[in-house]
Amino acid sequence: MNDYNKNTVTKLSIEKNLLKMNNSKRCILITIDCWRLDRLQIFGNEMKVMPNMNNLCKKSIIFKNMIANSSNTAPSFYALFNSKIPVIDGDYTPLPINEDSLPKMLMKHDIKTCGIHSNPHLGRLTHYDYGFNEFFDLFEKQNKKSFKKILIGIIYNLFKILKVENLFVSIKSLIIERIRRLLRMYKNSNNQIKSPYANAKIITSKAINWLTNNYENPFFLWIHFMDAHSPYFPPNEFIGNITDTFISEKKKKFLHEWGNNFRPFMKLSKNHNEIYKKLIKSLYDAELNYIDHYIGIFISFLKKIKIFEDCNLIITADHGEALFEHGNLGHQICLYDELLRVPLIMKLPKIHSKFNKQLKFNDLVESIDIAPTILDFFSIPENKTYRGISFLPLVNGEYFDKKKYVFSALLHNKNKVYSAIRKKDIPYYIMISCRTENWKLIYDEQFNQYEFYNLLEDPNELINLYDKNVSELNFIKRLMLKKLREKMEIYNSETNKISRIISLHKINGRI
Repeated sequence: MNDYNKNTVTKLSIEKNLLKMNNSKRCILITIDCWRLDRLQIFGNEMKVMPNMNNLCKKSIIFKNMIANSSNTAPSFYALFNSKIPVIDGDYTPLPINEDSLPKMLMKHDIKTCGIHSNPHLGRLTHYDYGFNEFFDLFEKQNKKSFKKILIGIIYNLFKILKVENLFVSIKSLIIERIRRLLRMYKNSNNQIKSPYANAKIITSKAINWLTNNYENPFFLWIHFMDAHSPYFPPNEFIGNITDTFISEKKKKFLHEWGNNFRPFMKLSKNHNEIYKKLIKSLYDAELNYIDHYIGIFISFLKKIKIFEDCNLIITADHGEALFEHGNLGHQICLYDELLRVPLIMKLPKIHSKFNKQLKFNDLVESIDIAPTILDFFSIPENKTYRGISFLPLVNGEYFDKKKYVFSALLHNKNKVYSAIRKKDIPYYIMISCRTENWKLIYDEQFNQYEFYNLLEDPNELINLYDKNVSELNFIKRLMLKKLREKMEIYNSETNKISRIISLHKINGRI
């Protein structure tokens, strides 16, 4: 195995024609919600949580410093599909219909496009169907049966029929809280607690069915898995792959409710806290194991129809998941690396005939680079409005403009973190991070607070160095402050302020 960066790409130059041979007009983008970097063997996990992904990594291209441009779904997918930094570069939900998203660009060049997902924030309401020839919103389908599902469907469709702004005024918080709980879980006929999201089996089946009829022509297929998103209710057989501890349906429900109300200083004994934390981590890992099982089935199907070796495949995450780091569970309002540093695995056509080993790159890449890279797969000219750049030249051993800084951002109000709907009369504030390979600076507008971390010596971001008066630190800090303030100036421009207010009135629910 070899690690490559800008200084060692000459090792790849003997394969300089690799991308010139990449004439494949097939591309599959798989995104996994809430996928942590440290669940792969290549990043030090020996538990074999994702054995199929581990095998894929052995002959794939691995980016060790892939950074999400936000820590929750809506802004992260704005970065993925529109190649813009959320909040800084514009409104992220719904997707601006006047911008050329990745699917729109592909459709313009006669590439057949298909999207398959089960996330309520990535549906037609938020314009994610634009640019897809076929768009399967399985969240809608998943929630159309049974009384509870019918009620969920009615609520979901209300957001389509009525103006969201009016809902903010008319729906009381208690009702919204009940709806939120309803969306989180329901029971099937076997009295098993299940997520409202379509599971990996359903998503994979839909993808295979679509490919069966479309794989012979140029295509772009996007698949999004939701199983690793709370609530963690994996099938029991997959829990058994992770732990010998039996976790009953009742226990799953209890852990989910405990997790929803988690605080770092709950009035429980330390032993109870640690036991519950361990069980929740096991459930999360079992969900990833479940996803991995169906990714394995999907890859087997690609091999069966003989396109696996002739297909561009990217697998990544919209963001990670906090498992009690920094006192958080889930993807709360923060910009630490358990949420921002995510896996990125890429398999190029014919890569196996050229390399019998994995390639690893240390260079910084980010979510906004995904769309330009996929356009590069299809030899489609660069979109001048995109902020990201294709990282195919890096892989090809050609000149790659090494990134010095990566920015991530979100909007929040920490005083209203558990509010079910963001309301008109509640102010929202930006949180932004600026990072290099070795350093990270975080600014929270709400409290005018800074955090500054040495990622080499403190990868868990536990020691805030912002107030340390050391000459070397001060020099680095000044450079990063300058870059961060440049972004804040863009954010605070009058146009963006007006645009941001309009956008906030359209945002509904926690992501």
